[in-house]
Amino acid sequence: RHQTRLSKRSRGHAQVAARPVISIGIMQGRLSVPPAGRPQAFPWTTWREEFSRASACGFQRLEWLLTADRLLENPLWSDAGLAEIRALASATGVRVASLCADCFIAHPFVRVSEAERANAVDLLARLVDRSAAAGIEVVALPIIESGSLRDRDEALEFLQVIRPVLVDAGRLGVRIGLESDIAGSVLRELIDAQGTPALGAYCDVGNAAAMGADPAADIRALGPRIVGVHVKDRRRGGVSVPLGEGDVNFAESVDALAVAGYGGSLILETPAGSDPKESSRRHLT
Repeated sequence: RHQTRLSKRSRGHAQVAARPVISIGIMQGRLSVPPAGRPQAFPWTTWREEFSRASACGFQRLEWLLTADRLLENPLWSDAGLAEIRALASATGVRVASLCADCFIAHPFVRVSEAERANAVDLLARLVDRSAAAGIEVVALPIIESGSLRDRDEALEFLQVIRPVLVDAGRLGVRIGLESDIAGSVLRELIDAQGTPALGAYCDVGNAAAMGADPAADIRALGPRIVGVHVKDRRRGGVSVPLGEGDVNFAESVDALAVAGYGGSLILETPAGSDPKESSRRHLT
Protein backbone atom coordinates (compact mmCIF):
# COMPACT_ATOMS: atom_id res chain seq x y z
CA ARG A 1 0.00 0.00 0.00
CA HIS A 2 1.19 3.43 -0.89
CA GLN A 3 2.42 5.43 2.09
CA THR A 4 4.41 8.60 2.47
CA ARG A 5 6.07 10.47 5.28
CA LEU A 6 6.26 14.17 5.94
CA SER A 7 9.99 14.69 5.62
CA LYS A 8 12.58 16.96 7.14
CA ARG A 9 13.91 19.66 4.86
CA SER A 10 17.44 20.98 4.63
CA ARG A 11 16.75 24.03 2.46
CA GLY A 12 16.08 26.43 5.31
CA HIS A 13 12.66 24.96 6.13
CA ALA A 14 11.64 24.07 9.67
CA GLN A 15 13.16 20.91 11.10
CA VAL A 16 10.81 18.49 12.83
CA ALA A 17 11.42 15.68 15.25
CA ALA A 18 8.29 13.68 14.49
CA ARG A 19 7.49 12.39 11.01
CA PRO A 20 3.92 11.07 11.11
CA VAL A 21 2.86 8.52 8.55
CA ILE A 22 0.01 9.97 6.52
CA SER A 23 -2.41 8.42 4.06
CA ILE A 24 -3.11 9.66 0.56
CA GLY A 25 -6.66 9.72 -0.74
CA ILE A 26 -8.73 11.16 -3.54
CA MET A 27 -12.16 12.74 -3.66
CA GLN A 28 -15.01 10.97 -5.38
CA GLY A 29 -15.52 12.04 -8.97
CA ARG A 30 -11.83 12.51 -9.66
CA LEU A 31 -11.57 8.94 -10.96
CA SER A 32 -14.37 9.39 -13.49
CA VAL A 33 -14.88 11.71 -16.44
CA PRO A 34 -16.85 14.62 -14.95
CA PRO A 35 -20.02 16.08 -16.47
CA ALA A 36 -19.32 19.00 -18.79
CA GLY A 37 -18.63 22.14 -16.79
CA ARG A 38 -18.99 20.39 -13.43
CA PRO A 39 -15.64 19.28 -11.96
CA GLN A 40 -17.30 18.75 -8.54
CA ALA A 41 -19.98 16.12 -9.13
CA PHE A 42 -20.94 12.85 -7.49
CA PRO A 43 -20.13 9.98 -9.89
CA TRP A 44 -23.62 8.53 -10.02
CA THR A 45 -22.92 5.86 -12.63
CA THR A 46 -19.38 4.93 -11.55
CA TRP A 47 -19.18 5.39 -7.77
CA ARG A 48 -18.81 1.66 -7.21
CA GLU A 49 -16.03 1.36 -9.81
CA GLU A 50 -14.13 4.25 -8.20
CA PHE A 51 -13.17 1.99 -5.27
CA SER A 52 -11.28 -0.44 -7.52
CA ARG A 53 -9.90 2.43 -9.60
CA ALA A 54 -8.56 4.10 -6.47
CA SER A 55 -6.93 0.86 -5.38
CA ALA A 56 -5.37 0.30 -8.81
CA CYS A 57 -3.89 3.81 -8.75
CA GLY A 58 -2.40 3.27 -5.27
CA PHE A 59 -4.72 5.33 -3.08
CA GLN A 60 -5.55 4.35 0.48
CA ARG A 61 -8.56 6.59 0.97
CA LEU A 62 -11.61 7.72 -0.98
CA GLU A 63 -13.35 10.85 0.31
CA TRP A 64 -17.12 10.61 -0.02
CA LEU A 65 -18.81 13.51 -1.80
CA LEU A 66 -22.27 14.77 -0.87
CA THR A 67 -23.56 17.33 -3.37
CA ALA A 68 -26.81 19.29 -3.48
CA ASP A 69 -27.62 17.66 -6.81
CA ARG A 70 -29.93 14.69 -6.13
CA LEU A 71 -29.00 15.12 -2.47
CA LEU A 72 -31.34 12.57 -0.92
CA GLU A 73 -30.52 9.94 -3.57
CA ASN A 74 -26.93 9.65 -2.35
CA PRO A 75 -26.15 6.06 -1.23
CA LEU A 76 -25.06 7.41 2.16
CA TRP A 77 -28.67 7.88 3.26
CA SER A 78 -29.83 4.28 2.88
CA ASP A 79 -28.84 1.25 4.93
CA ALA A 80 -28.38 -0.72 1.71
CA GLY A 81 -26.05 2.00 0.45
CA LEU A 82 -23.99 1.93 3.64
CA ALA A 83 -23.70 -1.84 3.44
CA GLU A 84 -22.46 -1.59 -0.14
CA ILE A 85 -19.94 1.11 0.77
CA ARG A 86 -18.55 -1.07 3.55
CA ALA A 87 -18.37 -4.11 1.29
CA LEU A 88 -16.51 -2.21 -1.44
CA ALA A 89 -14.08 -0.73 1.06
CA SER A 90 -13.39 -4.17 2.52
CA ALA A 91 -12.91 -5.76 -0.90
CA THR A 92 -10.52 -3.09 -2.23
CA GLY A 93 -8.74 -1.94 0.92
CA VAL A 94 -9.74 1.66 0.13
CA ARG A 95 -11.24 3.20 3.23
CA VAL A 96 -13.88 5.95 3.34
CA ALA A 97 -12.77 7.89 6.42
CA SER A 98 -13.83 11.40 5.41
CA LEU A 99 -16.68 13.15 3.64
CA CYS A 100 -16.94 16.47 1.83
CA ALA A 101 -20.32 18.04 2.56
CA ASP A 102 -20.32 20.10 -0.64
CA CYS A 103 -24.13 20.37 -0.41
CA PHE A 104 -23.83 23.16 2.17
CA ILE A 105 -22.47 25.53 -0.46
CA ALA A 106 -26.00 25.50 -1.87
CA HIS A 107 -27.61 25.32 1.60
CA PRO A 108 -25.67 27.85 3.73
CA PHE A 109 -26.20 28.64 7.41
CA VAL A 110 -25.86 32.42 7.21
CA ARG A 111 -27.83 35.22 5.53
CA VAL A 112 -30.81 32.91 5.03
CA SER A 113 -34.28 32.68 6.54
CA GLU A 114 -34.81 31.00 9.90
CA ALA A 115 -36.51 28.09 8.13
CA GLU A 116 -33.59 27.63 5.72
CA ARG A 117 -31.11 27.78 8.60
CA ALA A 118 -33.09 25.21 10.58
CA ASN A 119 -33.14 22.93 7.56
CA ALA A 120 -29.36 23.27 7.15
CA VAL A 121 -28.76 22.44 10.82
CA ASP A 122 -31.09 19.44 10.58
CA LEU A 123 -29.29 18.23 7.45
CA LEU A 124 -25.92 18.50 9.21
CA ALA A 125 -27.23 16.60 12.22
CA ARG A 126 -28.52 13.77 10.02
CA LEU A 127 -25.27 13.75 8.07
CA VAL A 128 -23.20 13.37 11.25
CA ASP A 129 -25.38 10.45 12.30
CA ARG A 130 -25.04 8.71 8.91
CA SER A 131 -21.31 9.39 8.83
CA ALA A 132 -20.89 7.68 12.18
CA ALA A 133 -22.86 4.70 10.88
CA ALA A 134 -20.57 4.53 7.83
CA GLY A 135 -17.38 4.72 9.90
CA ILE A 136 -16.56 8.19 8.56
CA GLU A 137 -14.45 10.08 11.08
CA VAL A 138 -14.19 13.55 9.52
CA VAL A 139 -16.81 15.69 7.79
CA ALA A 140 -15.44 18.62 5.78
CA LEU A 141 -17.98 21.43 6.10
CA PRO A 142 -17.44 24.15 3.46
CA ILE A 143 -18.31 27.61 4.81
CA ILE A 144 -17.40 29.39 1.61
CA GLU A 145 -18.88 31.26 -1.36
CA SER A 146 -22.47 32.32 -0.54
CA GLY A 147 -22.08 30.85 2.95
CA SER A 148 -18.78 32.56 3.77
CA LEU A 149 -18.51 34.10 7.24
CA ARG A 150 -18.10 37.84 6.69
CA ASP A 151 -17.32 38.97 10.24
CA ARG A 152 -16.85 37.72 13.79
CA ASP A 153 -20.48 38.23 14.78
CA GLU A 154 -21.64 36.11 11.86
CA ALA A 155 -19.10 33.44 12.74
CA LEU A 156 -20.24 33.33 16.36
CA GLU A 157 -23.87 33.13 15.25
CA PHE A 158 -23.04 30.20 12.97
CA LEU A 159 -21.15 28.35 15.69
CA GLN A 160 -24.02 28.89 18.11
CA VAL A 161 -26.60 27.33 15.79
CA ILE A 162 -24.48 24.24 15.11
CA ARG A 163 -23.55 23.77 18.78
CA PRO A 164 -26.10 20.96 19.35
CA VAL A 165 -24.67 19.12 16.32
CA LEU A 166 -21.16 19.43 17.75
CA VAL A 167 -22.38 17.78 20.96
CA ASP A 168 -23.79 14.87 18.95
CA ALA A 169 -20.62 14.67 16.82
CA GLY A 170 -18.47 14.41 19.93
CA ARG A 171 -20.67 11.62 21.28
CA LEU A 172 -20.53 9.73 17.96
CA GLY A 173 -16.78 10.17 17.40
CA VAL A 174 -17.15 12.36 14.28
CA ARG A 175 -15.07 15.51 13.80
CA ILE A 176 -16.41 18.45 11.80
CA GLY A 177 -13.70 20.31 9.92
CA LEU A 178 -14.58 23.85 8.86
CA GLU A 179 -13.32 24.69 5.39
CA SER A 180 -13.35 28.47 5.52
CA ASP A 181 -11.86 31.42 3.67
CA ILE A 182 -11.10 33.40 6.83
CA ALA A 183 -7.53 33.70 8.11
CA GLY A 184 -6.11 30.67 9.90
CA SER A 185 -5.36 32.61 13.08
CA VAL A 186 -8.97 33.84 13.33
CA LEU A 187 -10.37 30.39 12.60
CA ARG A 188 -8.11 28.87 15.27
CA GLU A 189 -9.43 31.37 17.82
CA LEU A 190 -13.05 30.60 16.95
CA ILE A 191 -12.47 26.83 17.11
CA ASP A 192 -10.65 27.04 20.44
CA ALA A 193 -13.47 29.10 21.93
CA GLN A 194 -15.91 26.20 21.37
CA GLY A 195 -13.94 23.95 23.69
CA THR A 196 -14.74 20.69 21.91
CA PRO A 197 -12.47 18.29 20.00
CA ALA A 198 -15.43 17.60 17.68
CA LEU A 199 -14.68 20.88 15.86
CA GLY A 200 -11.56 21.45 13.79
CA ALA A 201 -10.30 22.95 10.55
CA TYR A 202 -10.21 21.40 7.10
CA CYS A 203 -7.47 23.08 5.05
CA ASP A 204 -7.53 23.56 1.29
CA VAL A 205 -4.13 24.70 0.08
CA GLY A 206 -5.35 25.43 -3.45
CA ASN A 207 -8.23 27.64 -2.36
CA ALA A 208 -5.93 29.57 -0.04
CA ALA A 209 -3.45 30.24 -2.84
CA ALA A 210 -6.24 31.31 -5.20
CA MET A 211 -7.34 33.94 -2.69
CA GLY A 212 -3.79 35.29 -2.43
CA ALA A 213 -3.29 33.84 1.06
CA ASP A 214 -0.32 31.80 2.29
CA PRO A 215 -1.42 28.17 2.84
CA ALA A 216 1.63 27.39 4.98
CA ALA A 217 0.93 30.36 7.25
CA ASP A 218 -2.66 29.20 7.75
CA ILE A 219 -1.44 25.68 8.53
CA ARG A 220 1.04 27.00 11.09
CA ALA A 221 -1.70 29.10 12.72
CA LEU A 222 -4.19 26.22 12.88
CA GLY A 223 -1.65 23.62 14.01
CA PRO A 224 -3.23 20.70 15.86
CA ARG A 225 -6.75 21.89 15.03
CA ILE A 226 -6.34 20.56 11.47
CA VAL A 227 -8.46 17.46 10.92
CA GLY A 228 -8.14 17.16 7.14
CA VAL A 229 -6.40 18.59 4.08
CA HIS A 230 -7.59 19.01 0.50
CA VAL A 231 -4.73 19.06 -1.98
CA LYS A 232 -5.14 20.90 -5.24
CA ASP A 233 -3.24 23.58 -7.14
CA ARG A 234 -4.67 26.90 -8.28
CA ARG A 235 -3.29 30.11 -9.68
CA ARG A 236 -4.20 33.29 -7.88
CA GLY A 237 -7.80 34.08 -8.81
CA GLY A 238 -7.96 31.04 -11.07
CA VAL A 239 -9.44 27.57 -11.27
CA SER A 240 -7.79 24.25 -10.38
CA VAL A 241 -4.84 23.16 -12.51
CA PRO A 242 -2.66 20.02 -12.42
CA LEU A 243 -0.41 19.84 -9.37
CA GLY A 244 2.73 21.91 -9.82
CA GLU A 245 1.21 24.30 -12.36
CA GLY A 246 -0.36 26.74 -9.91
CA ASP A 247 0.77 29.03 -7.10
CA VAL A 248 0.75 26.62 -4.15
CA ASN A 249 4.13 26.26 -2.45
CA PHE A 250 3.83 22.58 -1.60
CA ALA A 251 7.25 22.29 0.06
CA GLU A 252 6.38 24.97 2.63
CA SER A 253 2.88 23.57 3.13
CA VAL A 254 4.18 20.04 3.76
CA ASP A 255 6.79 21.35 6.21
CA ALA A 256 4.09 23.28 8.07
CA LEU A 257 1.96 20.13 8.33
CA ALA A 258 4.97 18.24 9.67
CA VAL A 259 5.61 20.87 12.33
CA ALA A 260 1.94 20.65 13.29
CA GLY A 261 2.33 16.89 13.74
CA TYR A 262 -0.42 16.23 11.23
CA GLY A 263 -1.04 12.51 10.79
CA GLY A 264 -4.34 12.39 8.92
CA SER A 265 -5.07 12.12 5.22
CA LEU A 266 -4.14 14.26 2.26
CA ILE A 267 -7.12 14.16 -0.10
CA LEU A 268 -6.48 15.02 -3.73
CA GLU A 269 -9.16 17.33 -5.13
CA THR A 270 -7.37 17.50 -8.47
CA PRO A 271 -8.68 17.87 -12.04
CA ALA A 272 -9.76 14.54 -13.55
CA GLY A 273 -8.92 15.54 -17.11
CA SER A 274 -9.84 13.42 -20.12
CA ASP A 275 -8.09 10.35 -18.66
CA PRO A 276 -9.00 10.37 -14.94
CA LYS A 277 -6.95 7.31 -13.93
CA GLU A 278 -3.79 8.57 -15.62
CA SER A 279 -4.29 12.06 -14.17
CA SER A 280 -4.84 10.62 -10.71
CA ARG A 281 -1.73 8.44 -10.90
CA ARG A 282 0.32 11.45 -11.97
CA HIS A 283 -1.06 13.60 -9.17
CA LEU A 284 -0.43 10.83 -6.63
CA THR A 285 3.20 10.62 -7.74
